[in-house]
Amino acid sequence: KKFIYSDTSGVTASYLTYFGDTFAVPDLVTIDGRAITQEDLKGKTIIYNFWFVSCRPCIAEIPALNKMVSKYSSDKVVFVAITFDKPDRIKAFLQHHDFLFQIASLPMATLDSIKKIELFPFTAVINKAGKISFASFGRPMGNDPKDTFFKLLDRQIEKALLQ
Repeated sequence: KKFIYSDTSGVTASYLTYFGDTFAVPDLVTIDGRAITQEDLKGKTIIYNFWFVSCRPCIAEIPALNKMVSKYSSDKVVFVAITFDKPDRIKAFLQHHDFLFQIASLPMATLDSIKKIELFPFTAVINKAGKISFASFGRPMGNDPKDTFFKLLDRQIEKALLQ
């Protein structure tokens, strides 16, 4: 499948054409033992980031993602990072890197069935109605990819909060 990337919508339009606007994530348990249930997430805007500890583009976008958490942290917006890495490996990674998202680990097959593609990093914004309103994967280009990604994601979170 060919996905078309745009500055304003990531790959959202082409992703939705192929896969639809539903984004089914099972109930999760974070690496620190907290439950994240679909019932808890109802009516909230959710930012999911799919990553893994040895993915350089994934690590490169963490500062922009942390900036999002700082800007939008509230009871209306939830930030969840999901990886296939085991909790011990994630905790070792977190000793050297700040990542402000709630982090959960799932098997790779489950990750692929959720996001429906095998590319990393993958970020999805889910609106209050539970529908995907934005999808992006891979690393943004430009002179300052972190700033480009922050601006892109910032616009999309603002849009989702209004939906």
